[in-house]
Amino acid sequence: MEVTVALALLGLLATATVAMVAWTASQQARAGSVYDGVEAGHVAVQVLGRLVRSAGAAGRPAVWEAATERLVLCGVPWQDQVLRGQVARDGEGRLVLAAVPPPAPPDDRCAGADPPAPIDLVPGATFQRVRFAVDPASPGPPEAGCGPGPSRTCAGVRGLYVWIEPRPVDGGGIRPVHGYVALRNPGGR
Repeated sequence: MEVTVALALLGLLATATVAMVAWTASQQARAGSVYDGVEAGHVAVQVLGRLVRSAGAAGRPAVWEAATERLVLCGVPWQDQVLRGQVARDGEGRLVLAAVPPPAPPDDRCAGADPPAPIDLVPGATFQRVRFAVDPASPGPPEAGCGPGPSRTCAGVRGLYVWIEPRPVDGGGIRPVHGYVALRNPGGR
């Protein structure tokens, strides 16, 4: 009788130990995924910062258009060429610099060639959402965007606010990573 009780208790203890080890492993994997997502968000903000600060070749504007979920940059030095392109999430959630969709900005007002294929700016990372807002030259709160129209011109924009939201892990969201990028060359039109 005592042996049976002892074996039952040992069985319960072994089952509880296995369950605890499995739970700990799943929590470590989740924490690793959350860390990877947050780290990828920080890398994305840094990459966007370098891209935006280097844009604006030949004294032309760096930003042609800023919308909530996309950004069109002009005069971006990339390897041995100067590009213009749209920064946005692609269909897979990657942050890419891709060709500007029609109507493209005029060459004399937005320097650079369209990239021949989308450039993955943070290889191996995908994001739930990417958002932009502009810091206007005039005092006031950030604006949703600017663009080629005369009422929304990007001339004089001082900087960009960027929010990167990593993909959720196991149904739980990860807080967005955010940053501010001051434009080196706000330019004018």
